[in-house]
Amino acid sequence: MDTLRIIITIAWRNLWRSKVRSSVVIIAMAMGIWASIFLTGFSIGMNDQRTDSALSTYLGFAQVHAEGWKEDAAVDLTIPNVTAVETKLEEQEGYVAHSSRIVQNGSVSSSYGMMGVQIEGVDPATDTLVCDLNTRIIEGEYLPETRRVPMAYVGESLAKELKLELGSRLPIGFQHMEGYPTEALFRVGGIFKTVSTAFDKSTVQIRKEDFAALMGGGPSMAHEIIVKLDDKEKAREYASAVDAMLPDVIVESWQEVSPDLGYADDMMAFSLYIFIGIIIFAITFGILNTMLMAILERRRELGMLMAVGMNKRRTFFMIMVETLFLGCVGAPIGILIGHVSLLISGKTGFDLSAVGEGLSAYGMDSFIYPVPVPGYYLGISVIVVTLTLLASLVPAFRALKLNPVEAIRTV
Repeated sequence: MDTLRIIITIAWRNLWRSKVRSSVVIIAMAMGIWASIFLTGFSIGMNDQRTDSALSTYLGFAQVHAEGWKEDAAVDLTIPNVTAVETKLEEQEGYVAHSSRIVQNGSVSSSYGMMGVQIEGVDPATDTLVCDLNTRIIEGEYLPETRRVPMAYVGESLAKELKLELGSRLPIGFQHMEGYPTEALFRVGGIFKTVSTAFDKSTVQIRKEDFAALMGGGPSMAHEIIVKLDDKEKAREYASAVDAMLPDVIVESWQEVSPDLGYADDMMAFSLYIFIGIIIFAITFGILNTMLMAILERRRELGMLMAVGMNKRRTFFMIMVETLFLGCVGAPIGILIGHVSLLISGKTGFDLSAVGEGLSAYGMDSFIYPVPVPGYYLGISVIVVTLTLLASLVPAFRALKLNPVEAIRTV
């Protein structure tokens, strides 16, 4: 124990005899940990914003459809016994609100062209409890009730494509319940803008009661029920539980309805591992170079230690302990800087409007807010310190090859 205590004491004192050299290694480790933590927080924050935006704007936390809807979204494939289904949804733990919709692929046209869109018949009173599309309005009103020509709510991208303005005539083509194509005239009552240009270009909302009447369906008909929960992480469990109780319908979580959002998490994690690996790999080589230079500078010192009785095993152990001490100092500094920078940038955000069009094509906001990721701090620090220890093996083995007599004579 005395020998171990002496080696640890010598190792600690050796570090601070050359403050500049030790500081360089500590700063390199701290910067590596900071960069890895910040990149993780930035990436997760960006992905969470994309997911939350999709869930709150149009996707919901869970969806209910009639059996066979995914294979063939036919106009007559409505949810049977909607009232009983809604009752079961409300009884399950985690439920917040729901809204039933009529959904059909159709077309809209103007004198500037025609485009295929998804037409959604919604009840504004209930849909606003589940989705926040009504808060994305940039012109007009959200589906106002009118006795004249019914109003439609269109995305900004669609409005630009067809040169639509408030009050513009908007013929909407769709399929009647009896199977024949039909068309009805609407007017643009409101224009919205979300973070996804694809959604804005392909979605038109109208009032559910108007859509049901034009299709020849009843007031309670619904192709889809959107459910909001108190936690998006409960969606799988909630959907599975309700689906087991309702044999005539399919209840799916948002991960099942939109697999690309779930794949985005996996791809983000894979990308993070690659980028963090590159950062740590580069920093490890910097630390290796510094440690090799340190051994070269300390040839005489190491030679004297060997000459007074410190064997190669103890010399090797001392160098490894020095590296571990550097890690124990650098890791907390890197974690602190990383956490503080995430807290600050999480409030101020990053304006990426210069590439906003590219981000919106993927459903991402141009203003990114990183999030703290405490669960990653320890893992990243352990990886950096471990790789630093591995890098120190090279200079440690170089030290073992020193000849004490020759090393002492080194000027």
